[in-house]
Amino acid sequence: MNYEWVPWLIGALQLIFTVVFAVLAMRWRKERASKKELEDLGVQIQAVDTKHTKTTSTIIERLSHIEGSLEHLPTAKQINDLSGELAKTSGDVSAVGARLDSQAELLKNIAANVTMLTENELAQGRQHQAKG
Repeated sequence: MNYEWVPWLIGALQLIFTVVFAVLAMRWRKERASKKELEDLGVQIQAVDTKHTKTTSTIIERLSHIEGSLEHLPTAKQINDLSGELAKTSGDVSAVGARLDSQAELLKNIAANVTMLTENELAQGRQHQAKG
């Protein structure tokens, strides 16, 4: 057998491998970011993280404030109870108003009687002075 073609095949394979490796290395180098680009990207990531941290802190503060405010608000049961008490109080106020209206009429009658008695006493006093 003649093996003269083996060194030629090995040389061709080495050449093909070298060319493929060179092309891949060039392509990989183009796709790979430079140190400056990586540093810039790191700065951008840090800025976004800082902004996110500040935003998160602001949201937490606002949420804490809202939760603090909600602690002082009445519950649904308390509002329902208060509504019932207000309805009862409204009825009581209406009843008091009706009683005051009836007493106002009574006071008008008393005032008329007092006026009449006063006029009568004054008239009698004038008659007594005229006689005396």
